[in-house]
Amino acid sequence: MTTCVYSNGDYAVIWDGATAEITRQKATHAQTIEAYSGDSGGLSIAICRCMWLAGTHKAGSASEALALAREIVAMGPRKAHNKWLEQ
Repeated sequence: MTTCVYSNGDYAVIWDGATAEITRQKATHAQTIEAYSGDSGGLSIAICRCMWLAGTHKAGSASEALALAREIVAMGPRKAHNKWLEQ
């Protein structure tokens, strides 16, 4: 099951456990613009890149993204998606 686990502005990270994709919201659809491995390393890159694309990247964002990615991987796709929905 593919689920959204992080979003920032028009960009979101979609993760299914095997792949982390960055999507950009368009008027009528979302377009996948990049894809990374679904492990904590690839997921952290996707989250950090999403921050950069949305213009919110700052010093320390890579560490923040890695910590968040590890938390997401530990939760699994379904629980991570539910947490994202609550935000």
